[in-house]
Amino acid sequence: MVQPEVASPGDPAISATGLRKRYGKDESHIDALLGVDLRVERGEIVGILGPNGAGKTTLIEILEGLRGADAGSARVLGHDVSNAREMKAIRHRMGVSVQQTVLPPLLTVAELLSLHCALFPRSRPIDDLIEQVSLEEKRDTRIKHLSGGQQQRVAVALSLVSDPELIFLDEPTSQLDPQARRAVWTTLLQQRESRNAAMVINTHQMEEAQRLCDRVLVLDHGEILAEGAPDALIGRYCPERVVEFVAPMESDLDFLDGTTTALLEIEAGVRVRVQTHAVNTLITNLIERNTRGDLAVDDIRVDRQSLEDVFLKLTGRGIRD
Repeated sequence: MVQPEVASPGDPAISATGLRKRYGKDESHIDALLGVDLRVERGEIVGILGPNGAGKTTLIEILEGLRGADAGSARVLGHDVSNAREMKAIRHRMGVSVQQTVLPPLLTVAELLSLHCALFPRSRPIDDLIEQVSLEEKRDTRIKHLSGGQQQRVAVALSLVSDPELIFLDEPTSQLDPQARRAVWTTLLQQRESRNAAMVINTHQMEEAQRLCDRVLVLDHGEILAEGAPDALIGRYCPERVVEFVAPMESDLDFLDGTTTALLEIEAGVRVRVQTHAVNTLITNLIERNTRGDLAVDDIRVDRQSLEDVFLKLTGRGIRD
């Protein structure tokens, strides 16, 4: 395999300032991006979280050189994304995996990868790619006979064909079971290790963002609402712990007034979810009430909040709204 090009070490993988994009005119227009700044260092994995219509796809397409911005500037691997000639020159250094990939149904997995390998001045061995996405048994299977999750793994393999330094991934594991999802994460981490590759991942999988990404951006209505390491965002926006327990359906829970409480009816009664800073005080209270016979408590759990809680707090709506 041909040795990879040596990138300029001083340049970030992505540097964007003041990106703006509007669709439509007059009162019917939609502001997809409202002055977005973004910097992604080499070897960094950045997740973009946002509900549908937040501007995620527009941002990615501008960075890929597929769509022009109305204002602002961006450079990818040291090259101006608005310069078609420059972007064409670095296509082999970038990998892209989109969620709704339409793959040629009559080609086998090996044939499709071989075809893509022919498009680049250098490429990774086909069998290595197939092994990395755990499709060895499907090597000679036609695409039309693969499941949706298997086709998604083929799409990830295609993004790695040219051994890229920068990879854009749109929902790379949305159709995968937990085991296959973790296998893809391992594949992406290996690419970072071998090429110091940077990645931008658009995902609705909160676990994926929390476990795979070094940093996440929460994007909504064209603006970045927050950014940082997953644990740092949780600590900043949702520092309270969560106490969960099961109680009988008709339990008196008035003593929880003043806390953020959610109730979920289950077969055993009601599962109570309480957000609180005073974990020890609450648990002591529950145990004392249980001992006195005032409240039958079962299955007490204590956990921290998650990225999904941060997302809901910042946007006020679900990830897929």
